[in-house]
Amino acid sequence: METPPFTFDNPTDLAQLLERDDIWVGQSKRAISREFSSSGFEVVDNALAGGWPTGSLLEICQHGSLSAEWVLFGAPLAQEPRPIFLLNPPMLPFCPTLIKMGIDLNRLYIIRTANKISFVNAFVELARSSQCGALLAWQPKESLTYTELRKCLLACAEGSGLYLLFRPSGAQKESSPANLRLTLSVQQQDLKLSIFKQRGMLESHDTVLRVALRDALNGHLPLHRLNEIEIPGIAAAPRRKLATVIPLRRR
Repeated sequence: METPPFTFDNPTDLAQLLERDDIWVGQSKRAISREFSSSGFEVVDNALAGGWPTGSLLEICQHGSLSAEWVLFGAPLAQEPRPIFLLNPPMLPFCPTLIKMGIDLNRLYIIRTANKISFVNAFVELARSSQCGALLAWQPKESLTYTELRKCLLACAEGSGLYLLFRPSGAQKESSPANLRLTLSVQQQDLKLSIFKQRGMLESHDTVLRVALRDALNGHLPLHRLNEIEIPGIAAAPRRKLATVIPLRRR
């Protein structure tokens, strides 16, 4: 005797069921992530259905060591009240710029690891911690395997922060379980973002976004104006020069 197919007694039951946040409807950007953090750029927020997803693994493939990551993620980092961790950054961040962006340096921590195993362990423990508001991690020289990336992914799902993994541009050709994958490059007039994997979307082509550098760098002072920075809490103190520009002269 064959089992009759499952049916709904009321057609509205199915419609109500599909409104659940934990059910994904193909090609729908609704409820791709329950939580997100605005990027500060309308074009980016629209493409990501609200902003950078939190509690997810975000993978950024870029050529060389860029400072564009601070531009793209500066807004959510400035609004995050919990500690922000930098795991194996390629260089020390430029503190005056971070202060100008509104990022509290007292909440910024830098962690160095000796090898890839320590890197993965540190990433997992930080992502799982409820005290971690954001984690920016730069892949070590050794390439991460799919299994190691999945460990990072599962750890991110246990947290509620913004978790970013920066990898070399060549990693784009490798398989990754990350929820969101994009490439980042600096053009002459703008920042170019190419989203080639986005959870909940079936399009095979890349989504290319451009953020005008003039808008992206709004609020960032050039080197010769660093002395104008007013640090909260010590604005009344005698102003000290943070940098001195020495003009180049021809010999």
